[in-house]
Amino acid sequence: MKTNLILILLLFISTSYSQVTADLIEVISTPRDSMVSIDNFDYSYYLNDKSLKKQNPYTTFNYSNLSLGPVESINTFNPLKTFIFYKDTNALVVLDNRLSEISITNFNTLPDFKMVSLITPTQKNFVWLFNQITLKLEQFNYLTKETTFSTNPITKKILDITSDYNYIWLLTEDNLTCYNYRGIVEYSFKNEGFEEIASFNEHLILRKKEMLIFYNKSTKTFESIPLEHQLINSFFVSQQNLYIYELNKIYKYKLNF
Repeated sequence: MKTNLILILLLFISTSYSQVTADLIEVISTPRDSMVSIDNFDYSYYLNDKSLKKQNPYTTFNYSNLSLGPVESINTFNPLKTFIFYKDTNALVVLDNRLSEISITNFNTLPDFKMVSLITPTQKNFVWLFNQITLKLEQFNYLTKETTFSTNPITKKILDITSDYNYIWLLTEDNLTCYNYRGIVEYSFKNEGFEEIASFNEHLILRKKEMLIFYNKSTKTFESIPLEHQLINSFFVSQQNLYIYELNKIYKYKLNF
C-alpha cells in the first residue's frame, strides 16, 4: 500500500509540474508491412511475412531464412547488428549492418541445452536470454556459445524485457527489476499496471494502458508524458525519439527532459 501511494503521488506531482515534454516532429507513412523499428542511423526495419527489410531513401537490404519458421522478435538496438529470434525453432540469428549473417545459434544442439523464450542484446558478443529450464536470465556469448552470468530464478510471469550495453530491465506481473551486466540487481519497484517497457540512456518509458510514463533514473521519479494520442498500439524509442505506431502511420516525438 505504501508503494502504491508513493507512485500515485509521484505521478500526480509530475503531471502538475511537468518537466518532460514530447514534441511531434514528423508523421511517417508506412507500408502494409509491419514496421519493427527505426535505428540511430535512421534506417527503417519492416517485417513482411518471414522477410526482414532494412531501408532508407537510398538503400535497401533484405534477409529471410524460411527454414527457421516465423520470427518471434527483432532487436535493432545496436545499428551495426540486428538480432532475430525464432522461438518455434529455438534459434538466434545475428546479422551485420547489411543484413548478412554473422552467426546462427540453434539452442537445441548446444551441450548446455536451453529452452529460450526471450532474447535481448547487450555489450560486445553477448545477449541476455530467458531459459525456461533454469527460469533464469542468462548472459550468453553467441560466438563462443558459452554462458557467463545468470540471475536468480524468476518465477513470476514475464511481460517484457529490454536492455542496453550495461543494464537489462525485466518487467514481470509483480515487479520491474534492473540488473547490471553481471546479473546483479541494481534496483526494483512494484509493477503498478505497467505492460510494456523501452529504455534509452538508462532511463525508461513504461506503458500503462493508454498512458506512457517516463522513469528518470537520475532523480528516481515517474512522470507522465503528455501526448495527443488516445490510442497507443505500440511504441519504440531510439535515442531521445519516441515513435508511436497507429494504423499505417508512425508518429515521431522528440522527448525533452
